[in-house]
Amino acid sequence: MLFLQLMMLITAPAPASQPVAPAAASQPADDDDTDAEDDGDAVDDEAAELWKLQELDAQNAVVIDEDDWLPIDDIDAARRQTLRLRRTHPEEVAALLESDPAALLGRRLALPAAETLWPMFVEYDGKSGLYDPKSYDIPLQMHPLVEQWIAFFTGRGREYFNRWLARSTRYIPIFRDILKEHNMPQDTVYLSMIESGFNVRAFSRAKAAGPWQFMKGTGVRFGLKVDNWVDDRRDWIKATHAAAKYLRELHGQLGHWFLAWAGYNAGGGRISRAINKFDTRDFFEMIKGRGLHPETKNYVPKLIAAAIVAKSPRRFGFTDVEWLQPFDFEIVSVEGGIDLRYAAKACGVDHETMLEMNPSLKFGITPPDRKWDLRIPKGTKPGFVEKLAALVPKTKPQYRIHQARRGETLAGIAAIYGSLPELIREQNRLGADNRLPRGIDLLVPLVPGMKPQPRPPEPVRVATPKPAGTPVVAKGGVYVVQSGDSLWSISQAYGCTVADLKQLNGISNHRGLQAGQSIKIPQ
Repeated sequence: MLFLQLMMLITAPAPASQPVAPAAASQPADDDDTDAEDDGDAVDDEAAELWKLQELDAQNAVVIDEDDWLPIDDIDAARRQTLRLRRTHPEEVAALLESDPAALLGRRLALPAAETLWPMFVEYDGKSGLYDPKSYDIPLQMHPLVEQWIAFFTGRGREYFNRWLARSTRYIPIFRDILKEHNMPQDTVYLSMIESGFNVRAFSRAKAAGPWQFMKGTGVRFGLKVDNWVDDRRDWIKATHAAAKYLRELHGQLGHWFLAWAGYNAGGGRISRAINKFDTRDFFEMIKGRGLHPETKNYVPKLIAAAIVAKSPRRFGFTDVEWLQPFDFEIVSVEGGIDLRYAAKACGVDHETMLEMNPSLKFGITPPDRKWDLRIPKGTKPGFVEKLAALVPKTKPQYRIHQARRGETLAGIAAIYGSLPELIREQNRLGADNRLPRGIDLLVPLVPGMKPQPRPPEPVRVATPKPAGTPVVAKGGVYVVQSGDSLWSISQAYGCTVADLKQLNGISNHRGLQAGQSIKIPQ
């Protein structure tokens, strides 16, 4: 292994020093829980990708009030002949009426996205057998948006959902045990499913991380440690304890699990304001009005749909899922600064397995300044400490943490610290290409004897002059929209892109701004 070969070149310890830490950021409150600094991760957000795909489908869907839905007489006909209503393709509905009018007579029919493996039909009188409420410990309610998400998960979103199901068997058992410990409904596990697809490495553009997609401020508030070496938001045990505490707090504040879930997405304060505005705690009444973002309006239906499909996957055509096995592990205390490559060898497993079992270690190295409780495969503990001691170099390597700038290369970064590009690439598990995402944190191993070079000054970016009267971005990166502003003009004034603004603020179109509205500016 290149890493180990290069590390053997280290024969003398480098001067002891601490890693270069990014500047600290103030913790914003509740609904504006974002962090000014970058968390140093490349974006890995399957849930957002799926949302964009579903949003494209939804743009062409006709919104039909439940009372106006076309009914059917013959359920078998509905199974054979279902289509989704589209504004742009009304002829499809006309053709259906002409070819099989019986399919649209009698009882209610949901018309899902074209060609799913499990054509959708749902009756709202509870007789369809789509799900048995007694088999769930979370509240469920059928609604056109729930129907839409079931159709999507079994249609265009099937590839994503298949992947989520495969991971579910690894994490759901332990998630359920933890939720039960906190007196939480155990089917709340499906909130993690729609947040991250049970991807412990998930990291969104809004800087939410881990299987429960915690923002840094909220995670720290509920006991998760986030520093240069550790990010407990990725830890599937610690983060689940934190999510249970947060959801219980939201439920106590808002009074219903639907509202608690919505609060998890939008912030408890925003849902409290919506309760007061609409004078209701009925989520499905609340979303009829204006005031909640479309993502929040879809959040509860999406969770219900995910629970319905995930608890009966074969019924929905998921018969080829490659289910992952749960981790079977034990804990051993190790010294700081231990590279998991050595731990993997001592256990007789591959490096990736050790990383997956210990996802909170940002660089695959235990924090140098303290002992660490390491998860290792069950049955490998006898003799582990002795084997590890024989593998770890007597002189531990020294590191620096570097936050990449736009346009930097591994060769340039290696020169700054006295390292080697190949060493940095392998240590950070980077691909062959030298392009680095701006803001990503890199762990740079120092090579004794290699002289560091001065870091070149950061290029000065000339900002577009701001229009007269434009407010300065407030502390926390919040801008108050002025009359005549557009996403384009704001992006030019503050040196970001329209896509950045839309992603950070959950804006789905270019005309969603109003004077006086507060929006977040990427830092």
